[in-house]
Amino acid sequence: QAVRPDTPFYSFSVSKAFTAMCVHKLAEEGKLSLDAPVAEYWPEFARNGKGGITIRHVFHHTAGIHGVNRYRQIPLWPFWRLVAADVASMTPEHPPGEKMAYHAVTFGFILGEVVRRVSGMGFEDYFQHSFARPLGLKNTWYRIPGQALRRSPRIISGAKDQDTLVRIFNLRPIRRAVIPAASLNSTAREMAVFYQMLVNLGSCGGRQYLRPETVQAAVQLGYRGWDEINLRDTLWAQGFHLGGRSAGS
Repeated sequence: QAVRPDTPFYSFSVSKAFTAMCVHKLAEEGKLSLDAPVAEYWPEFARNGKGGITIRHVFHHTAGIHGVNRYRQIPLWPFWRLVAADVASMTPEHPPGEKMAYHAVTFGFILGEVVRRVSGMGFEDYFQHSFARPLGLKNTWYRIPGQALRRSPRIISGAKDQDTLVRIFNLRPIRRAVIPAASLNSTAREMAVFYQMLVNLGSCGGRQYLRPETVQAAVQLGYRGWDEINLRDTLWAQGFHLGGRSAGS
């Protein structure tokens, strides 16, 4: 399949940074606090001992609901209210902040529901309203339109242990589901525009999209420790994985 400058690719966990900035924008506007419990904005989330989990715990992947059984949840992914209810029913594996374990999918559903509750808009709508349309991103969506999906390449992998993942994410209902931790579809150019805005401390094309201090706070080291899922030392900012070598190196 020919690749053009406007060909949208499924970006998997690159999505997390875009999702994190939606939360940071709401914090910048004074509509939420990163140190507030998630349940302050989403009361049902407090079920089964999750009342003490803060937004910052989610940013650092220390909330304790990484969802190792997430394959059971896959049929719910295309149905936002069902998957949000499922996440709200989860029981933590450990107290918040005690351990770090990569929240591959739950990261996005938690933050996405907070965005929905606080903004009063669906998560995709909020992203389009706050970033995609203002930045001129015409080929960037969490829920890719049907017509755009036809020109987006199927996911492939050269690793046999990824075959199941590939089959799942090539299913049309999954490709079109809003999965804030994984489902961003975009082009190389449009991703570069978004990240250049962050490099410019919130500015792009002469317009300020975020305050400089908001971007600076987002990329400050927040947690350094052993990742129980990926089995390596990891450094997390506020929703961003930090580059560089592991601790002690």
